[in-house]
Amino acid sequence: GLLTYSISGEPAGTLHSRGYLEVRVDGVRMWVHHICYVLYHRRHFRGGVVIHKNRIKTDNRAANLQFKKRSVLSEQPDKP
Repeated sequence: GLLTYSISGEPAGTLHSRGYLEVRVDGVRMWVHHICYVLYHRRHFRGGVVIHKNRIKTDNRAANLQFKKRSVLSEQPDKP
């Protein structure tokens, strides 16, 4: 679940104040977990959000990323 720069192999992204890793592409912020979800699952997540199952916002492994419809999220109470 680690996004790296192709030339240096260094980890890509910086930690945003919301706790997610972000990268900038042509000046546009992109969340690393969104990029990883699309690469792992080969589908877009329109109409929903990508969540971290274990609630660790920097854990972008395929097994930890899950698509949720926005309507389903609003029905579920927050976990502690």
